Amino acid sequence: MWLATLDKLKTRTRLHRLEITIDCVCPICGAHPETGDHLYFGCKYSVDCGTAVMKWIGFSHCKTGSNALFRWLQRTAPSAFRRGVTYPSVATIVYHVWKSINYGIRQMQVPTIQKTVKDIQGVLDI
Repeated sequence: MWLATLDKLKTRTRLHRLEITIDCVCPICGAHPETGDHLYFGCKYSVDCGTAVMKWIGFSHCKTGSNALFRWLQRTAPSAFRRGVTYPSVATIVYHVWKSINYGIRQMQVPTIQKTVKDIQGVLDI
């Protein structure tokens, strides 16, 4: 989560700048460069996963952009309990989306949104 917040994930765009990889296109949608913001807030796959999980924990939507998301979380989760539920949920979404992308690259098949959401709910279900 810390690396995602600092935009230090080893995305294809970063690897391309370091001349480690040739292709910098998102492996899921194939339409945009793979950056941290795109992976978590621009790609339909992650947006749908995030929206489904946020609705499941009682929020109506998921913000676009990490800075906007954390400002929104601070405003909408003022109590310690609400933050204690919401922040780990966001971290779990980030982790599972990253895990799904890596699985998709290795196996040449990205897990369905429903499977990823179910995995996230399994981790968060208390």
